[in-house]
Amino acid sequence: MTLDANEFIRRFTLHILPPRFTRIRHYGLLACGHRATKLNRAKALLGLAPVTTTKVREPYDVLLQRLTGKDIHVCPSCGGRLRRQRDLAPTIGPARGQDPPLACEAA
Repeated sequence: MTLDANEFIRRFTLHILPPRFTRIRHYGLLACGHRATKLNRAKALLGLAPVTTTKVREPYDVLLQRLTGKDIHVCPSCGGRLRRQRDLAPTIGPARGQDPPLACEAA
């Protein structure tokens, strides 16, 4: 199709959103809200077996050791075992420049 410049610009500007509008890219079955539920319902209607996946979450310390190869329970200075000294109340965000209190038990 060949268009003159004015018609091309007119059609092109139809795709520009007005100010403060947001483009929604995922909707329908693939929306994030209930994706698994909707896909399983669609598969049931089509006569297919639903997919059941259970995610097993490993503890953070095991995950970090597997990913980085470093044990977070070992003191980086002396190699002794770290133990929890006290629990801190949750905050809105991390306090800058402050590390959590840790006590080192030298091996």
